[in-house]
Amino acid sequence: MNFEEFCDFCEDSMIPPYLPIDEIPRPYNNNDTVERKLQVTTVKLLQQQGMNHRIQLLIYAYYIGEVIEQQLNPRSYWSIWKTMVNKSLYQAVRRTYDLFKGKSLYIYQTMQVSLSKIRKLSSSDYYLVKKIMQSSTK
Repeated sequence: MNFEEFCDFCEDSMIPPYLPIDEIPRPYNNNDTVERKLQVTTVKLLQQQGMNHRIQLLIYAYYIGEVIEQQLNPRSYWSIWKTMVNKSLYQAVRRTYDLFKGKSLYIYQTMQVSLSKIRKLSSSDYYLVKKIMQSSTK
């Protein structure tokens, strides 16, 4: 990613919601088991991946991270989920949740950020974007 693309990515990721948003509902019921929530959301994510729906992909990736991080032992659930998907999808989902943690509505305002772009960030670019987003949205 060149510097200009990197700056656009950071800027796009930090636009706070300014219009009413028609949120994509979670594809599971609150009383479903963790395993069921992960299964249903993963299926939705994979379906959207085939249709190239950028916002839906980011939201479902976020929802997967949200379900996992709400558990008493999220590390073990990340490990379990990692066995269900390929390495690049796992990394993209973890990064998406991590970048937008606590501010999922920002996803709806993005114009360029995609699961694919998040996945392709180098480790150093990812940590820099994360640091910039955390400092700008406090």
